[in-house]
Amino acid sequence: MRKEKLMELNHLISSFEIEDLTPLEEVSHFVTVKPYHVRLKNGMEFNRERILKNKKDGSAAITMAITKDDEVLFVVEPRVFIKGGVGVGLPAGYQENQEAMEDASKRELLEETGYLAKEIRVLGSFYQDEGCSGALNYALLATNCEKVSSPHLDKDEHIEIFKCTLEEAYELLENGYIKGANAELTMLLAKPYLKERKEGK
Repeated sequence: MRKEKLMELNHLISSFEIEDLTPLEEVSHFVTVKPYHVRLKNGMEFNRERILKNKKDGSAAITMAITKDDEVLFVVEPRVFIKGGVGVGLPAGYQENQEAMEDASKRELLEETGYLAKEIRVLGSFYQDEGCSGALNYALLATNCEKVSSPHLDKDEHIEIFKCTLEEAYELLENGYIKGANAELTMLLAKPYLKERKEGK
């Protein structure tokens, strides 16, 4: 990886390091846990808890976005409950009102980065945590993305954009900068399509 790009990324990460993390007394209105009693046809019975996000499962689109200049867009943001407190990942966001995942991907990409996806492909889908959630996440590949606006972030959303070459993106994955399973799986699913795209040029 180019030395200057690694320095840029490390600077973004250090700017989001946690200085203080104080528990609040108030109850969350976004994440809720709902208990259920389950009875199976074979007579087995047990209890389970279901995690809901904004009263929904929290299904999301995770997008590996490639710009017109063949750079990969990453988002660097506080992830305060992971080791180090900062995540390097791909643009992602929740599905709204049963919209198509391609539409969710385009909307979230535009909101988080200001880039518009010209071409988009669903790579696959996977459950985030089958034991306590019905969230079905989708991995997508967006190509020929073009900057059309500034990001439009939510009040408590803090994101910096990091761009690098495809080769450098996979170096970041190999070197442990990208630890989120959603981003890692999306990048691995994208690999054959990116190879096919490169050979087709």
